[in-house]
Amino acid sequence: THPTLPALIQVLFPTAVAPTNFPRKDLMTAFLTGLPTVNRPAHITDLTGVDVTRKGPLAEMLRLNTAIAPTPIASQNPLGVAAGDNAGFPNGRRLGDDVVDVSLRVAMGALCTLTGANDDLKVGCHPVDAPVGGLGFNDAVRADPTHFKNAFPYLSTPLPGAKNL
Repeated sequence: THPTLPALIQVLFPTAVAPTNFPRKDLMTAFLTGLPTVNRPAHITDLTGVDVTRKGPLAEMLRLNTAIAPTPIASQNPLGVAAGDNAGFPNGRRLGDDVVDVSLRVAMGALCTLTGANDDLKVGCHPVDAPVGGLGFNDAVRADPTHFKNAFPYLSTPLPGAKNL
C-alpha cells in the first residue's frame, strides 16, 4: 500500500506528483478486493482492515463478474473499466485490454480522480489526494481490440520475423 512506481515516476517527471493518500486504499480496491458494483465479491463490504481479512483473504487475482455482458469487439475500450467499459480489465482480461496503461493510471491515482469528492466509488481517496490522477499516463503502445478475431483462433497470424537473420 506504499508503492514505489508513483515515486519513481515523480523522480523522472517532477510535475507528475505522486498520490499522497497512504495507505493506498485505492490500490487495495483495484488489485486486492475488486471494485464495488464491478468485480468485488459481495462479502467484502469495506476496507477497514481486520474485518475484511476475517471474511476472506485479500489477494491479487483475476476477478470476473459474469453478470456484466461482454462488450462487442468494435465497442471495446482498451482501458476497460477506467474508460467506462465495465466488461474490460480489471473485470476479467480481454486480449485488447491495455493492462499496462490501466495499471499506470491507477498507480498514479486515477481512481481517486474518478471517485469524486464524495468518494462515490468507495475507494478510500479523493481527487485532492492524486493531483495528476486524471492524466492519461501510458506506455505509448496502443492496444487495438479490432486486431483480434471474434472466434477461435482469436489471435491473428503473427508477422514474420526478419528474413535475413
